[in-house]
Amino acid sequence: MKTIITTVGTSLFQNFMKKNKGMERTIKVLSEALLHEWDKKLRDIEMLRKQVKTFANGNPSASAEIESSLQIRKEFGEDIHIMLLASDTVLSRLAAEITAECLAPFMDVQFNEKKDVISGLQAFNYKEFVGQGIPNLVREVDSRIQSYQDVYFNITGGYKGAIPYMTIMAQVFHKPTVYLFEDTKKLIVIPKAPITFDFELFEAYGDELEQLEEGIDNYPSVKNKNFAAFTALEENGLVELLGAGATLSPIGMILYEQYLNQFYSFFCPDNIWKDIQQRPNIKEVLDSEFYLREQRAQRNKSEDTHKTVYKKAGTEERIYYFENDRRLYIYKVFSVNEHDKHEEYIQKYPLTNESKERIISQSKRRQWRKK
Repeated sequence: MKTIITTVGTSLFQNFMKKNKGMERTIKVLSEALLHEWDKKLRDIEMLRKQVKTFANGNPSASAEIESSLQIRKEFGEDIHIMLLASDTVLSRLAAEITAECLAPFMDVQFNEKKDVISGLQAFNYKEFVGQGIPNLVREVDSRIQSYQDVYFNITGGYKGAIPYMTIMAQVFHKPTVYLFEDTKKLIVIPKAPITFDFELFEAYGDELEQLEEGIDNYPSVKNKNFAAFTALEENGLVELLGAGATLSPIGMILYEQYLNQFYSFFCPDNIWKDIQQRPNIKEVLDSEFYLREQRAQRNKSEDTHKTVYKKAGTEERIYYFENDRRLYIYKVFSVNEHDKHEEYIQKYPLTNESKERIISQSKRRQWRKK
């Protein structure tokens, strides 16, 4: 089954007004309302819902989202799963709810107002749009891509400010895009492009990218401390300046998310990095499992003062680690035939606050490719 990620805009209400009079003022008022005003606007919302549902039921051209979804199902000739994503506005959520009801008799359609509304994705505040809306959209879309196979992006409708970024995401994440050409009603399918990326910049400036992802309040001061790194990121279009602050640009966020899909970071001293390279079984664990938080929790084995030790069941491999300020530190590894050494280590080298500080000060960022 093909999964179609579909952003929802307000064409449903624009088309409704072309055929119906009397609700213009209500639609205008609601068009200026963010989602957190939903309860306050509920009376107008329900009045509008009733009339627009009557207009949309049985009307295949009621909106760009409805029309394109029906055409996709027709041309693909198979069942499809529509995943609707709404912006952080009253009208987008209402449009998504009505769209889901209209499409439900014909296909599998998903919309949950608690999970499928993208916080910060709105046209009223650019700083919030860039700092919250686009990052939340990128993460949400990426989570769907990781959870479903045969994913397509439908960019026929949706919030216009997000469409360019949806188009770029489709290419970066290697997913095809569909678009219903308005005049001819022909469905255009843009195939995934054979694009590859050189992530050398991301590997070189992992600390700075991490700071930008979290958002920097006093960017000039932070930049002056590491001028060359931030200048390089700016020159490559990865930094969005927001007054005195800065964050990853929308393009930077999309590329960074794809980078994180392929690589992850941990920190360790040079001698531990050398030990890892000499232990193929440890490298295999780092390749396939260790980067998943739930796997680390599931396979955790507390050993005396060492409370977080990754041990795969039925094997002798152990990875001693801890987390500090969202960073993952590896400070000892043991492979097969090293049981006696690890027992000696536990007794001889307890993990204390002092030893943690020493490990942190000696550690460097390491990039590791996932498999």
